[in-house]
Amino acid sequence: MRKILQRMFPHNNRKTVAPPGILCKQIGKPILVSSLMRSGTHLLIDLVLNNFSEYRNTPLYIDLDQYLKKGLSVNELFGCGNYVIKTHFPQVMHSAKDIIVIRKLASESYIIQPQRDIASISKSLKKFSYLGNFEDLLLEKNTFEEFWKDYTTLQVNFRDLLSKENGESILADIEAFISQPHRTPPILPPLNTSIPYIYIIKLLTRLFGEKAPIINTTIQFSR
Repeated sequence: MRKILQRMFPHNNRKTVAPPGILCKQIGKPILVSSLMRSGTHLLIDLVLNNFSEYRNTPLYIDLDQYLKKGLSVNELFGCGNYVIKTHFPQVMHSAKDIIVIRKLASESYIIQPQRDIASISKSLKKFSYLGNFEDLLLEKNTFEEFWKDYTTLQVNFRDLLSKENGESILADIEAFISQPHRTPPILPPLNTSIPYIYIIKLLTRLFGEKAPIINTTIQFSR
């Protein structure tokens, strides 16, 4: 069932992500979500999209790594305004030329980083056929932290992203960081919810993009 849904309604369609979506420049300043894989990237993206209306656009977010991997023009990313931009750099490596692009975008953006302990990341990555060992991942984490240490960032704990009790505190921190009010009442991650419900909100996100009642950009049809 999951494979059928993923094939019929892929996560990377024009309504959800650029590429392949086409940007329409907004006013304001982007939010750059920089993260290690499996550390809560899409939980954080969805928290922003569901609670800060200025950042809910079509497409919903920008995958910077895909722009660079595919050699697409990045000119439209500079001054793109209120978009959420995702990157796993430097865990996902790019060329020296690409690093200049990443640094320029970082200098123009609010940078928010989900944080998760390395053992949990390693365990989660194994489910996605990650080929590296724990030492490799630890090195990637150190490289990641070294690259981003000179930027002003807001760090968000992974466990808090999964906690309704702490969700509003995260939103208050983001609100102060980007100087924009969040939605009241907030939309927090659905926890202990039936799988059919999760599937429905993911499907509606892929069909309707910013018009979906609740945004869920996570890639697989699973919890």
